[in-house]
Amino acid sequence: MSKSIVLQRRDRPWVGSVLSLLLGPVDLPSTEEVRAAVRRVAAANPHARIGWRLDRDALRWMPGEPADAMVREGEPWAEDAEIGDVVDALVVRADEDLPLQFVRFPNHLGMIVRHALSDGRSNGALIEAVAAEATTGSHAPVASHPSGRAPMLSAAWQTFGRDPQRLRAAFADRPERPTPPTGRVEIPWQPARKTLYANLDGAARDETSRPR
Repeated sequence: MSKSIVLQRRDRPWVGSVLSLLLGPVDLPSTEEVRAAVRRVAAANPHARIGWRLDRDALRWMPGEPADAMVREGEPWAEDAEIGDVVDALVVRADEDLPLQFVRFPNHLGMIVRHALSDGRSNGALIEAVAAEATTGSHAPVASHPSGRAPMLSAAWQTFGRDPQRLRAAFADRPERPTPPTGRVEIPWQPARKTLYANLDGAARDETSRPR
């Protein structure tokens, strides 16, 4: 078994953050078959750390294998349900000790992931891989290579190194901050998760992801 791995400094601010995704409609097999798909994806993509646990006190990733609890059956929602509410409910019912979890619905696959484990395109790749493996028996590789020792420096160089003018534009891009009104009543912060969403058609989606 692999040794434990220290949680990278760049990931530590996100230990308490949880992300949730919903993929579908897709005709999924049984919950047991989805669990088997998760195990196959984990075995084929060791760098994705599927099944690992996070020791929050030591701030280390502890190696492990996918557990049955990582995939549970979800209850179908009403036709008039808000998708944002469905996505929020994934997190409310999630196991806090599992960094990565999946919820099998009849026509959708939900995923709950600790932000410290995955982000951005990696999240999309994870849920797509499990759905593809469960439905077709194959999937595109996920996190097939480690990120390297200095991904932030590499990203900064790729963004600004070849065009230094972008750095000046980045510092100049500061939104206006209106002065807070006087005489306000302070209310203690009470966090409540609420997902806002919008639909993009194929043309709009392709335009937003088109290389510039």
